[in-house]
Amino acid sequence: MKYIKFIIIAVLLNTAFTGCSYVSDYVEGAITDRASFSVQAEFIAGTGVQLSWDKTDTGGNFAGIEIYRTSEENDEYANYTLIASRYSDSSLAIGTTKTYIDTAPPSGTYFYRVGLIHWDKDTNERTAANGYIPAYEIPGWDGTTNYNAHTDLDKVSGYGIVTIP
Repeated sequence: MKYIKFIIIAVLLNTAFTGCSYVSDYVEGAITDRASFSVQAEFIAGTGVQLSWDKTDTGGNFAGIEIYRTSEENDEYANYTLIASRYSDSSLAIGTTKTYIDTAPPSGTYFYRVGLIHWDKDTNERTAANGYIPAYEIPGWDGTTNYNAHTDLDKVSGYGIVTIP
């Protein structure tokens, strides 16, 4: 009887603690369309890591594609580093782009994700009245101010894993 009580308590504790994960998954899922597509990562000697995915985005509020990388294993909340965006690779400004090559990762095991970024307002609402800064107000303006302040992660891939010797 003593062991049965222990087993029941262990099962209840396990259920209670994993329930928190489901709540956080639900909240994150409400914020983005989480892991709505897959990314494949392949190391090619002399080239780097080639990423490929099959999701495209040609919607009116599409703002760009972002590529993220981490070396933290089995942690979907790891500190992913932004390694590329529309401002470092112009092909990522095109919603039909399906590949990217990370040319500079050092040896190690890495996890990559791809994010599809959307503007927070429709084209006709991207005005100064809504907090957007017109291009003529910033010398040398390249759009990053509005991009950083007025975009959101709309969809994110699952992770692609690769080991670089």
